[in-house]
Amino acid sequence: MTAPSSPRAARRWTLYSIAFTITSMVAGTVYGWPALRRDLIKEGGLSERQLGAVFTAGAWSVQGGRFAVGLARDAFGTRYTVCACLAMVMLGSTLVATAKPDNAAALAMGMLFLGMGSGAQLCVQPVTGLFPENMSTAMATLSGAFQLSGLVFLVMSVASGMSGFGRMGAYLTHAAAVGVLLVLSAQNLPLGGKYTDEAEAGDETPTTAHTAAASPTCVAARKQNDVGEEKAASTAGASFEVVVPGVGAEVNKREKTE
Repeated sequence: MTAPSSPRAARRWTLYSIAFTITSMVAGTVYGWPALRRDLIKEGGLSERQLGAVFTAGAWSVQGGRFAVGLARDAFGTRYTVCACLAMVMLGSTLVATAKPDNAAALAMGMLFLGMGSGAQLCVQPVTGLFPENMSTAMATLSGAFQLSGLVFLVMSVASGMSGFGRMGAYLTHAAAVGVLLVLSAQNLPLGGKYTDEAEAGDETPTTAHTAAASPTCVAARKQNDVGEEKAASTAGASFEVVVPGVGAEVNKREKTE
């Protein structure tokens, strides 16, 4: 894949960068559960059965949520579905950050929303179609991004020990980073289901529209259209002139005969 060298190439790379970042930050976060589990055990308050229930809530929501996300994308489009998924990830990270160590219900709900929000990966995978000559490479890198997402909990665990803010500070930071992705997605992702390197129809500015209308190609097309209309009018007039005299001659002939 080559670096951007035109506005269309720049848009392709912008969309791909957003897709890669979303995948690496939300797609498989729940599978980094061992790091969070270790932190929760250190804090105390949950039994092994409760810890298992918390992870199960996240793991099942990943699989079950994919179907719901697919239906939502077909119904509402890529942009709105991805934004909704990222909002759920933000909520999930916030719940994990603020839940007390012995509050299994809050932690389970946090994992549930993290799993549901991971469905954003399905919505951004089609971006690889913008690189037809390097589609396999694009798909491989997104697959690698999914593996990176499994390290999110580990990074948060390390950060919570180094920053001094603990679990709350680390996971709220993750929620804030996902919020930035939500804003970028709302600005750049396509409304429909198809990725394109051209600007959305509704995103065209008046200046751009005026420039396109004043381009030499558009001017030539308008002139050609005007010439065609003039020829059509001339043909219609000539036909009228041929018919009318003929009708008049027929009438005069009948009058003389009578």
